[in-house]
Amino acid sequence: STQAAEQSSKGSGGSWYAHFVVHNLKGGHSGNFTVLVQPHWSPVGARRFRRLVEEHFFDQTRFFRVLKGFVAQIGISGDPDVAAK
Repeated sequence: STQAAEQSSKGSGGSWYAHFVVHNLKGGHSGNFTVLVQPHWSPVGARRFRRLVEEHFFDQTRFFRVLKGFVAQIGISGDPDVAAK
């Protein structure tokens, strides 16, 4: 599941966090990670990412790889109706 949350610190330039909870990890475990989104780096990309998070596009989606502090590789939506859009 995913959730977008505004960053509370002042002077953040509109930065916000996307929180992800991940299930079915190795050994059947669950975990989580948080993405700090900096809209001033890429306003259009950040706006699109936020819309996808708010529409729950990433729910039931497989994350192929997450490298701490670097990248999260995400697949297509796990919901066929959403993926067809």
